[in-house]
Amino acid sequence: MELLRAEPRGEVRITCSHHFGSKRILPALLDFRLRYPAIRLHVAMNDANVDLVHHGMELAVRAGPLADSDLVARRLVSEPTMLCAAPAYLRRHRAPAGVAELEQHRWVIYPPGQRRLTVHADGRDIQVPVRGDVVTDSAASRLAFVLAGDGVARLPAYDAAALLASGELIRLLPEVETGPLEIYLVHSQRIGPSARLLRDFLLDTVG
Repeated sequence: MELLRAEPRGEVRITCSHHFGSKRILPALLDFRLRYPAIRLHVAMNDANVDLVHHGMELAVRAGPLADSDLVARRLVSEPTMLCAAPAYLRRHRAPAGVAELEQHRWVIYPPGQRRLTVHADGRDIQVPVRGDVVTDSAASRLAFVLAGDGVARLPAYDAAALLASGELIRLLPEVETGPLEIYLVHSQRIGPSARLLRDFLLDTVG
Protein backbone atom coordinates (compact mmCIF):
# COMPACT_ATOMS: atom_id res chain seq x y z
CA MET A 1 0.00 0.00 0.00
CA GLU A 2 2.86 2.40 0.74
CA LEU A 3 4.27 1.77 -2.74
CA LEU A 4 0.90 2.47 -4.33
CA ARG A 5 0.57 5.75 -2.47
CA ALA A 6 4.14 6.78 -3.42
CA GLU A 7 3.69 6.08 -7.14
CA PRO A 8 3.06 9.29 -9.14
CA ARG A 9 -0.52 9.52 -10.37
CA GLY A 10 -2.61 11.95 -12.35
CA GLU A 11 -3.19 13.09 -15.91
CA VAL A 12 -1.21 15.30 -18.29
CA ARG A 13 -2.54 16.89 -21.47
CA ILE A 14 0.15 17.67 -24.04
CA THR A 15 -0.01 18.93 -27.62
CA CYS A 16 2.64 18.76 -30.34
CA SER A 17 2.90 18.71 -34.13
CA HIS A 18 2.24 15.47 -35.99
CA HIS A 19 5.65 15.21 -37.60
CA PHE A 20 8.06 16.27 -34.87
CA GLY A 21 5.78 14.64 -32.32
CA SER A 22 5.97 11.28 -34.07
CA LYS A 23 9.72 11.53 -34.58
CA ARG A 24 10.93 12.81 -31.23
CA ILE A 25 8.12 13.24 -28.67
CA LEU A 26 6.16 10.00 -29.03
CA PRO A 27 9.15 7.72 -28.28
CA ALA A 28 9.81 9.73 -25.12
CA LEU A 29 6.15 9.51 -24.09
CA LEU A 30 6.25 5.73 -24.48
CA ASP A 31 9.27 5.63 -22.16
CA PHE A 32 7.50 7.96 -19.74
CA ARG A 33 4.51 5.62 -19.58
CA LEU A 34 6.79 2.68 -18.82
CA ARG A 35 8.33 4.59 -15.95
CA TYR A 36 5.10 6.17 -14.65
CA PRO A 37 2.24 3.83 -15.64
CA ALA A 38 -0.21 5.46 -13.19
CA ILE A 39 -0.02 8.83 -14.99
CA ARG A 40 -2.58 9.11 -17.76
CA LEU A 41 -1.60 10.96 -20.94
CA HIS A 42 -3.85 12.92 -23.28
CA VAL A 43 -1.77 13.52 -26.42
CA ALA A 44 -3.10 15.90 -29.09
CA MET A 45 -1.09 16.02 -32.30
CA ASN A 46 -1.89 19.19 -34.17
CA ASP A 47 0.26 21.26 -36.52
CA ALA A 48 -1.47 24.47 -35.38
CA ASN A 49 -0.30 26.39 -32.31
CA VAL A 50 -3.36 25.79 -30.17
CA ASP A 51 -4.30 28.01 -27.25
CA LEU A 52 -3.25 26.03 -24.18
CA VAL A 53 -5.85 27.47 -21.81
CA HIS A 54 -8.74 27.30 -24.28
CA HIS A 55 -7.98 23.67 -25.17
CA GLY A 56 -7.17 22.61 -21.64
CA MET A 57 -3.57 21.68 -22.43
CA GLU A 58 -0.84 21.78 -19.81
CA LEU A 59 2.19 21.31 -22.06
CA ALA A 60 2.86 22.19 -25.69
CA VAL A 61 5.81 21.54 -27.98
CA ARG A 62 6.30 24.45 -30.35
CA ALA A 63 8.80 25.55 -32.98
CA GLY A 64 10.16 29.06 -33.15
CA PRO A 65 9.99 32.04 -30.81
CA LEU A 66 7.25 32.26 -28.19
CA ALA A 67 4.47 34.71 -28.99
CA ASP A 68 2.44 34.23 -25.79
CA SER A 69 4.26 36.36 -23.21
CA ASP A 70 2.25 34.92 -20.31
CA LEU A 71 3.59 31.40 -20.97
CA VAL A 72 6.85 29.81 -19.86
CA ALA A 73 9.07 28.42 -22.62
CA ARG A 74 11.97 26.02 -22.09
CA ARG A 75 14.15 25.16 -25.07
CA LEU A 76 13.76 21.47 -25.75
CA VAL A 77 16.13 21.03 -28.67
CA SER A 78 18.10 23.07 -31.19
CA GLU A 79 17.99 20.99 -34.37
CA PRO A 80 20.45 21.66 -37.22
CA THR A 81 18.89 22.28 -40.63
CA MET A 82 20.18 21.99 -44.17
CA LEU A 83 19.16 22.58 -47.78
CA CYS A 84 18.16 19.37 -49.55
CA ALA A 85 16.71 18.07 -52.78
CA ALA A 86 16.00 14.64 -54.22
CA PRO A 87 18.05 13.15 -57.08
CA ALA A 88 14.90 13.24 -59.23
CA TYR A 89 14.70 17.01 -58.84
CA LEU A 90 18.41 17.49 -59.54
CA ARG A 91 18.15 15.46 -62.74
CA ARG A 92 15.82 18.17 -64.05
CA HIS A 93 17.46 21.19 -62.43
CA ARG A 94 21.18 21.83 -62.08
CA ALA A 95 22.26 22.01 -58.43
CA PRO A 96 22.89 25.59 -57.28
CA ALA A 97 26.54 26.60 -57.34
CA GLY A 98 26.00 29.41 -54.84
CA VAL A 99 23.42 31.30 -52.81
CA ALA A 100 22.59 33.60 -55.72
CA GLU A 101 21.21 30.64 -57.68
CA LEU A 102 18.83 29.47 -54.96
CA GLU A 103 16.07 31.85 -55.99
CA GLN A 104 16.06 30.27 -59.45
CA HIS A 105 14.95 26.96 -57.98
CA ARG A 106 11.51 25.62 -57.16
CA TRP A 107 10.79 25.19 -53.45
CA VAL A 108 8.43 23.07 -51.42
CA ILE A 109 7.09 25.91 -49.28
CA TYR A 110 6.50 25.31 -45.59
CA PRO A 111 4.95 26.96 -43.68
CA PRO A 112 2.44 28.43 -46.16
CA GLY A 113 3.28 32.06 -45.39
CA GLN A 114 6.98 31.70 -46.09
CA ARG A 115 8.21 34.00 -48.84
CA ARG A 116 11.89 34.29 -47.95
CA LEU A 117 14.54 32.15 -46.28
CA THR A 118 17.41 33.65 -44.32
CA VAL A 119 20.76 31.95 -44.89
CA HIS A 120 24.24 32.86 -43.69
CA ALA A 121 27.07 32.83 -46.20
CA ASP A 122 30.26 34.80 -46.80
CA GLY A 123 30.00 36.31 -43.33
CA ARG A 124 26.56 37.84 -43.78
CA ASP A 125 22.85 37.06 -43.66
CA ILE A 126 21.17 36.81 -47.04
CA GLN A 127 17.43 36.82 -47.78
CA VAL A 128 16.54 34.26 -50.44
CA PRO A 129 13.12 34.54 -52.13
CA VAL A 130 11.36 31.17 -52.25
CA ARG A 131 8.85 30.24 -54.93
CA GLY A 132 7.33 26.90 -55.79
CA ASP A 133 4.38 24.90 -56.99
CA VAL A 134 3.75 23.13 -53.67
CA VAL A 135 2.71 24.90 -50.47
CA THR A 136 1.91 22.89 -47.35
CA ASP A 137 1.14 23.37 -43.67
CA SER A 138 2.51 19.91 -42.84
CA ALA A 139 6.16 19.07 -42.22
CA ALA A 140 5.49 15.45 -43.16
CA SER A 141 4.00 16.57 -46.47
CA ARG A 142 6.99 18.82 -47.09
CA LEU A 143 9.34 15.86 -46.75
CA ALA A 144 7.18 13.68 -49.01
CA PHE A 145 7.10 16.29 -51.77
CA VAL A 146 10.85 16.88 -51.54
CA LEU A 147 11.50 13.13 -51.81
CA ALA A 148 9.19 13.02 -54.85
CA GLY A 149 11.35 15.63 -56.58
CA ASP A 150 8.95 18.56 -56.37
CA GLY A 151 11.51 21.04 -55.09
CA VAL A 152 14.15 22.19 -52.65
CA ALA A 153 13.56 22.65 -48.92
CA ARG A 154 15.31 23.49 -45.68
CA LEU A 155 15.01 20.32 -43.64
CA PRO A 156 15.83 19.52 -40.02
CA ALA A 157 18.49 16.91 -39.36
CA TYR A 158 15.96 14.49 -37.85
CA ASP A 159 14.32 14.33 -41.30
CA ALA A 160 17.38 14.56 -43.51
CA ALA A 161 20.21 12.60 -41.88
CA ALA A 162 19.17 9.04 -42.72
CA LEU A 163 17.92 10.02 -46.19
CA LEU A 164 21.21 11.75 -46.99
CA ALA A 165 23.10 8.64 -45.90
CA SER A 166 20.93 6.42 -48.12
CA GLY A 167 21.21 8.73 -51.12
CA GLU A 168 17.49 9.48 -51.22
CA LEU A 169 18.32 13.14 -50.59
CA ILE A 170 21.29 15.28 -51.58
CA ARG A 171 22.53 18.17 -49.50
CA LEU A 172 22.89 21.47 -51.34
CA LEU A 173 25.52 24.10 -50.53
CA PRO A 174 26.79 22.50 -47.30
CA GLU A 175 28.92 25.57 -46.63
CA VAL A 176 25.77 27.71 -46.30
CA GLU A 177 24.27 28.00 -42.81
CA THR A 178 20.48 27.84 -42.59
CA GLY A 179 20.15 28.21 -38.83
CA PRO A 180 18.81 25.70 -36.32
CA LEU A 181 15.18 24.80 -35.77
CA GLU A 182 14.46 25.83 -32.18
CA ILE A 183 11.89 23.65 -30.45
CA TYR A 184 10.39 24.79 -27.12
CA LEU A 185 8.40 23.12 -24.38
CA VAL A 186 5.72 25.61 -23.36
CA HIS A 187 3.41 25.75 -20.36
CA SER A 188 1.50 28.20 -18.20
CA GLN A 189 3.01 29.76 -15.09
CA ARG A 190 1.45 27.10 -12.85
CA ILE A 191 1.20 23.43 -13.74
CA GLY A 192 0.41 20.33 -11.70
CA PRO A 193 2.92 17.83 -10.33
CA SER A 194 2.30 15.28 -13.11
CA ALA A 195 2.87 17.93 -15.78
CA ARG A 196 6.06 19.04 -14.04
CA LEU A 197 7.23 15.45 -13.99
CA LEU A 198 6.61 15.04 -17.73
CA ARG A 199 8.17 18.43 -18.49
CA ASP A 200 11.39 17.50 -16.70
CA PHE A 201 11.39 14.04 -18.29
CA LEU A 202 11.12 15.50 -21.80
CA LEU A 203 13.80 18.11 -21.14
CA ASP A 204 16.14 15.35 -19.95
CA THR A 205 15.43 12.78 -22.66
CA VAL A 206 14.55 14.72 -25.82
CA GLY A 207 17.00 17.58 -25.39
